Amino acid sequence: FYLNFFVFPTYAKQFPYKLSNSPWSLTDDAANTHPVTGFSGTNELQLLYPLFMQQHDMEFVRPTNTKLNQLLANPDSITHLREHRHLLPKDLNVRNHKLNVVLDVGAIVKQSNKAFVAEWLSLRPDKTAAIYFDEQNRILVLLRSGKSVVYKASRFYNNLDECLTYLDDCHTRGTDLPFPIGTVACITLGQDVSRDKLAQAAMRMRKLAGPSNERHRFEYFLPFDVYTSMQVMNGHSEITGACVVQWVQRNTQRMIHEGALNWGYQGLTFQRDKDKLVEQETVSIEELYGDTESIFKSVGAECGSDTQDLSARILRGFEKVRASTAAALSAHSTMKSDSNQKLLNQEQEKELEKELEQQKEFELPPAMQARVPSFWTATWGLRKNQFTANAFIPGNANFTDLFMSKEFAYVTAKQEQMAKHNFDQYQRPVGWVLVMWDLRVAVLLSPF
Repeated sequence: FYLNFFVFPTYAKQFPYKLSNSPWSLTDDAANTHPVTGFSGTNELQLLYPLFMQQHDMEFVRPTNTKLNQLLANPDSITHLREHRHLLPKDLNVRNHKLNVVLDVGAIVKQSNKAFVAEWLSLRPDKTAAIYFDEQNRILVLLRSGKSVVYKASRFYNNLDECLTYLDDCHTRGTDLPFPIGTVACITLGQDVSRDKLAQAAMRMRKLAGPSNERHRFEYFLPFDVYTSMQVMNGHSEITGACVVQWVQRNTQRMIHEGALNWGYQGLTFQRDKDKLVEQETVSIEELYGDTESIFKSVGAECGSDTQDLSARILRGFEKVRASTAAALSAHSTMKSDSNQKLLNQEQEKELEKELEQQKEFELPPAMQARVPSFWTATWGLRKNQFTANAFIPGNANFTDLFMSKEFAYVTAKQEQMAKHNFDQYQRPVGWVLVMWDLRVAVLLSPF
């Protein structure tokens, strides 16, 4: 147990080689037969795209970022949680108006989805049901009776006037629900939330733009640590919507800085192992538990002494070269914080044979007072080949010639007076058997 879980945990199990894949492999257009296409409402992370991917914004969508920033900078209010860092259902009732939607992009709700909406629904007698996602990513409706039904099979499908809605962090991107006009949402913020995540979560409210009586609205809820971080950034002035936008943009810049080295490492791995299809996985104990900078140095030995050489080495291996991406990688190379850890930001899938270990637990019988050993007269008579069946105890009903001496049979005090009880659990194992061949009798004897 100690070796498996502490000395050699699961993530330390290795194989000589592994199949390696990254976005670079998925977007390789060497054959130019399957071009990658797609769309997104945000484009902050385009600097971390593989070199094969190029973003071409259409003319009419170029002002989207500016419009999004304007919408995100205009919440109805900003509330920070003073007493605790977690969002509780009672925190949603501090305003005169009712909040009917929670977009937990900051992941500050620590209850399960069902437990949170159940408690929230109990505080809102004006609502009939609550919508949430379960562990299988199914969208369900919790009724006041406590029963959960599938959303599309309920009477609340496309009719959310009587419902509360909670979307956890995983489902604040891509979920599309027809919220009624005038719905007010609570958007939570957490540490390291980027503008991309915030914008995607806020746009679950499809009608944020428009006249005040024909649109959706939202409020920000900030845990104490986020509120403190914003105050430090803002010189301890009042926190406004513009401060929130500035704060998430700074998080985005830091994420791009930290992801630049990982981007370069993936590109190097793709170029180096493009023909081999496999990558070496074995890591020594020193590299696993020792100085993590050794891995960074091993990559630098192949590419050069600094990150600028790394970008040049990668870019020379491809036909399509974007000088802007190389410049961005060079610019981000000055970021020193935790760069060696970002180098190992990988998602792995392993097939391991689990060794089943069984441990038996024996339930002992209740404690009883032991009998003081004594020597019976009938047992002493056996030495002279004197045997009387009535003086011994039958050992088994199926064997009429098997007997037990009273020293062997009685092992607890007052056992003779408790004949109806079962004392098999207290019986000592057989050690001595006296066989009298002339009488064709076997007697079990006590070792005392």
